Amino acid sequence: MYNPFLQFTDYLRYREAVKQADKEHAKTGERYYVMPATVSEASASAIKLLIMNRKTFRKLKQKHYISQIATQRDLLNECFYCTPYRDGNGYLDAHGRRIKLLLYFSYCKATQKLIKEYKHAKQKQK
Repeated sequence: MYNPFLQFTDYLRYREAVKQADKEHAKTGERYYVMPATVSEASASAIKLLIMNRKTFRKLKQKHYISQIATQRDLLNECFYCTPYRDGNGYLDAHGRRIKLLLYFSYCKATQKLIKEYKHAKQKQK
């Protein structure tokens, strides 16, 4: 069972990221994606979201933060939200946004489980 308080805080985090992506889209007109940030051992206490566009995606690939075989299609499939293109095509309808939100909640649930297991294992080592 997913804790409703955690789900609410996850939803607030998601809503803020969507607002930031929409704000950047309104400013520049580019397509922005809301993506999960990788959870490392050092920051194993919170889930973070990144807002990126194609230019940022390419820079992260060049610096090897993202796999070299990752494509724009992978970015679109794994994002939790995306803004439309400049011409208005490619927007998420209500059903698509709902699916992406459920994808985000399942990601949060799995990540929180991993964080809990990591903290438990770290505590056992002491």
